[in-house]
Amino acid sequence: MAVLTLQPDAGAGIDTSLTSAGNNLNYGIATNAFSAGRTTAGLVIRSLIRFDISDLPLGVAISSAVLKLRCGGESEAADATVSAHRALTEWFEGIRDGAMPGGEDGSTWNHRNHNGSVAWVGGVGGASGSDWAASATDSVIITGTGSFFDWDVTTDVQAFYAGTQNNYGWWILGTEAGNSLKTFNPSDTATAGNRPILEITYELGGETSGSAAGVATATATAASQNMAGNAAGVAVGTGHMIADGFLRASSIDGAATVSGTMPLQQMSGLAAGLALVTGRGRAVTLPRVPIWTAIVGPTTYSLSGGNPFYRLQATGLGISNIRNIKQRGPFQDGATRRDFRLDERFLNLVFLLQGVTRAQADTYRDTLIEIFKPLTNTPCQIRVTRDDGVIKQIDTYAVGVLDLPETENERFAATQRVIVQLEAPNPIWYGPTLQNLGFTSVLGGSEGFQIPMMIPWVQQPGDYINATESFYYEGNWKEYPVIVITGPAIDAKITNLTTDEKIDFAGYTIAAGDTRTIDLRFGTKTVKDSNGVLKNNELTPDSNLGTFHLEPSPGATGGINDIKVEILSGSTTATQVSLRYYNRYTHL
Repeated sequence: MAVLTLQPDAGAGIDTSLTSAGNNLNYGIATNAFSAGRTTAGLVIRSLIRFDISDLPLGVAISSAVLKLRCGGESEAADATVSAHRALTEWFEGIRDGAMPGGEDGSTWNHRNHNGSVAWVGGVGGASGSDWAASATDSVIITGTGSFFDWDVTTDVQAFYAGTQNNYGWWILGTEAGNSLKTFNPSDTATAGNRPILEITYELGGETSGSAAGVATATATAASQNMAGNAAGVAVGTGHMIADGFLRASSIDGAATVSGTMPLQQMSGLAAGLALVTGRGRAVTLPRVPIWTAIVGPTTYSLSGGNPFYRLQATGLGISNIRNIKQRGPFQDGATRRDFRLDERFLNLVFLLQGVTRAQADTYRDTLIEIFKPLTNTPCQIRVTRDDGVIKQIDTYAVGVLDLPETENERFAATQRVIVQLEAPNPIWYGPTLQNLGFTSVLGGSEGFQIPMMIPWVQQPGDYINATESFYYEGNWKEYPVIVITGPAIDAKITNLTTDEKIDFAGYTIAAGDTRTIDLRFGTKTVKDSNGVLKNNELTPDSNLGTFHLEPSPGATGGINDIKVEILSGSTTATQVSLRYYNRYTHL
């Protein structure tokens, strides 16, 4: 039996409060607002808290989990009930102390995320059954201040760990009637001992046992449920036992083991989950993982869920290595930081492939090599659907050694464990859907764009275009778009007023039916006509071909970019301008 005690500080803690009075204010770093209930003035306060439980070892059985909050204040001395309800929707702590969020993420009474005006599912302030579970996980009567109170959240933490529920933490709710407010110490509290605690008691999974080689009976525990059966087997040394509807093979530190297949009697976790027994038969129920796929040319391969691969581990998913650009004078102590760049990204992926027979496992090995073999100009696009439904993608190439080791720890029976290393020369993730901007416009003259308009922008009767529109760029990293201008157009100019960057064709005419494709991506930075002929010389010397980009928050307040399209004359209904881009992200 072991105990994991989580009591994070302001940097690692995740908690915030919502107030009905400050309905657009965020309290992510407040030290005295983490409350539940109703004040004498009728103000309702609700709070949220979440703990990162990734420090729990793999394959443990959780016997209890207790949320501990210290009551530091109250609106009156009367006892009041405070309940913990499992959160059903994602929320964002924020970085404000009773202030409106800027361009950053942050939850408020009105919005689940003020950034992007993402509403609570149940409306302002959230609602039972849509933003939090209707039934309380536990309710506690708060009888005074200066002491910790305990909520039993065992069932929730077990579900978070198993992956059967998303870990969005809990809403802390008071009675919200009369004068009932109770205030607790959040993770931002200066006194470390007063901060919220999640105490998890767990034990390693059950033991397997069996007879001598020949006919063996194996019994294991997977998250408090049993999987058992019989199969003819032989002793094969140290290895693993895997169950995914059938028990395949096992070896328990050199003890009697089984080999072959047997029906799975019971297995906890997901219906298509994976139970893995290692060491002396400790049962590991792998938690739910995001959906991973690989796209190579026209072919898409599944990399998770056992079809036929399980993705066991992945690293290299955050911000890639940050390289500071520094300048040092001849007598300077230290250096002056001028800027930074992100290095290439390296992804390290661990897969488990499993066949019914060793011959089938060989076929799966061939497929894995086909996915990750090096190709000159074709990337292996790794696409991930996260638990929150967000889809991100990155272009990679195989690097290092892709080995298929024939060792007792890496290949056992019809199962193979493989480590793959990938390099992403461009370390930035992106949303896989190509974006074409859509917006409305107010014209400065009597002719020009139709209202409302969607990119591609089509000229209406008249011979000029002059329009400015604001749009929200969702990514958190700079994007260098591709702009296409279809003639006829004289003196075309595209300006991002937010960044003060422009692409200017002053003095040049784009003929009817001809185009100018301005590819602003790094490694390209070109202007070409419809025949692919280079036309960089048509840009004015002060055009920003090297730097023109879409700016994310906080550089662009709230992620808003103001794009201005100007064509001095010569435009007709055939004239079009399109701006194509992807939302770019620093991390998965």
